[in-house]
Amino acid sequence: MAAQLEQQPDHEREGARQELVIGWTARLSDFLEDNPEVAAELRELIDRVRVGLPETSHVARQSVHARDHAVQYVSQHGNVYVNHHAPQEPR
Repeated sequence: MAAQLEQQPDHEREGARQELVIGWTARLSDFLEDNPEVAAELRELIDRVRVGLPETSHVARQSVHARDHAVQYVSQHGNVYVNHHAPQEPR
């Protein structure tokens, strides 16, 4: 799975990762539904793995300034779709 993500272009990688998360979440839910006796063991495994992971913080900063009649279209993690309409007269 990691190899699949590495092959994706940078701009598509997050979407591909999210698709994998959705698929694996469904598989894991089905597995736990069929095998509820392993839930406690899985929680212990998750806790052990988390302890070994480096601490990270995800900070996203964005500063956008527009002056006069400027228009800006900004997206932190996603797409921006713009449909231009003719300016309307003030009422």
